[in-house]
Amino acid sequence: MKNQTVKSLLVLTLATGLATETFAQKIHQKKSPLRTEVLQKINPISGNVKEWVFNQDFVYDGFYLETNAEKYLVKFPIHLGAELRNSISNNPVVVQGVVKYSPLGEKEVELVSLKTPNKVIYNLPPEIPTNVLEKKFVNNSGKIKEVQTNEMGDPIGFILEDRTVLRLPKHLSKQLTNLAPQGSTISYTGIEKSKANGEAYYNDYSVVRCNTITIGEDQYLIK
Repeated sequence: MKNQTVKSLLVLTLATGLATETFAQKIHQKKSPLRTEVLQKINPISGNVKEWVFNQDFVYDGFYLETNAEKYLVKFPIHLGAELRNSISNNPVVVQGVVKYSPLGEKEVELVSLKTPNKVIYNLPPEIPTNVLEKKFVNNSGKIKEVQTNEMGDPIGFILEDRTVLRLPKHLSKQLTNLAPQGSTISYTGIEKSKANGEAYYNDYSVVRCNTITIGEDQYLIK
């Protein structure tokens, strides 16, 4: 009798455990609905390239495509910049891309491919470089031509007269621009940004991530 009671309790415990596990799985399934993706339609757009645009580091990453009825901002990854700029002339091109809207409400096209009269350029991942890009340490000085700002008007760097851009961290940028306004001469140390294969730069600017900046007789740590 005692053995039968023990067996009954074991069966009841196992059954309760299985029921609890099944109930928990159902709850988990209800909390994790299936993810749905929206298909992105690729549209062909024919037109002429009218103006090239570049990012905050002066690396080309887009152009304006003008059609008979509309003007589009076509965006592409920076490793395609050199090839696109060397391949596009005054002739019309056909862009295959996905039409989107930027945070500012501007109509943009994510480039999938571009066809010129002579070739087709596809948006493919960059090739893995065979050589590791070396970090170049710089120690120099220059005169501030202007303070670079982002789309919100916040300072993000100094542009020097020799086309060097000193990139400033967000939490220090306002203090530094107050101490060194336009026209000031400053000294700096830092690492110059390497120019990767395929990138094209506006006016051959170089970008330096600063370690220190000297304003007058005072040197400041930038990190």
